[in-house]
Amino acid sequence: MIEPIQFNLNALAADFQEDAEFWMGGFYDHNGMTSNGVAYGDDVFSDTELGDSLWDSSKNQLGMDFEYNTEQIRLRITEGGYVEAHGSDDFETLSLVRLVNDLLLNYESEPTEE
Repeated sequence: MIEPIQFNLNALAADFQEDAEFWMGGFYDHNGMTSNGVAYGDDVFSDTELGDSLWDSSKNQLGMDFEYNTEQIRLRITEGGYVEAHGSDDFETLSLVRLVNDLLLNYESEPTEE
């Protein structure tokens, strides 16, 4: 049986801060004039106007480019369990399963109560 999963994107972003380029960041629970939003661009966490807001907030989605098993991966992941990954032409279903099992399951979080 397949069960839903939630990811701790705050931990994922912190762990990959030096090894990935973040092209998208969705945030919420920010204390300031902007309480939530989504930023797109090149290295959005380093942006002089939005970067601190992204780091200081809870994250609900990330877009990041990084290397995994010598392959360049473009990943989109949400707090609610959506994962989309692109690599070279050789990056197929089995590669995605390995990425989830070897890396992303380390960032599984407890589901939030509704």
